[in-house]
Amino acid sequence: MKKRRIFVFGFLLIATLLIGVGYAAVSKHLQISGISSVTALTSADFDVVFVAANDAADTTSESGVKVASNSIQSSDGHVVILSLSDFKELNDTITLTYDVQYTVKEDGINAELTEPSCGFVSEANGSFFNVQCSFDDSTLTAADDTSTLTVTITLVKVPTDDLTVDYKITFSANAVTAE
Repeated sequence: MKKRRIFVFGFLLIATLLIGVGYAAVSKHLQISGISSVTALTSADFDVVFVAANDAADTTSESGVKVASNSIQSSDGHVVILSLSDFKELNDTITLTYDVQYTVKEDGINAELTEPSCGFVSEANGSFFNVQCSFDDSTLTAADDTSTLTVTITLVKVPTDDLTVDYKITFSANAVTAE
């Protein structure tokens, strides 16, 4: 009986090994390899630009602040430079608006606008003013391709000398997949 047990155990062990080796011999190993790449969108495929400065040069606010110049700079339309003068009293304020447009060339891609940068050309003037800027909509699509950037500039500290201030307004946009 002991010999029979050893024989059955040995037979099962050899059968299991043969089944494993036989399966390995007839199995195929699948290997997938390759290279993936992502191509960047060019400005011909994706671009977001200032298309209009709604307040023309020589505009004056209710408090008497004058816009000496207000223009979209550079050939790509990504920068606005404006000059303001005649801030006289504390809390004198001017609000300017700009249209930003998404030029859609690639289907299925939206533009996500980042926080705009509304700074001073000369940082020395920064302590006299509070500048706030924001988009009315930060996601632009093919169906809704324009957003308005509102810039509000307030005098918070009166300078001892006359001051003309130059501002530089920029923003950036990232391409995101339409959902």
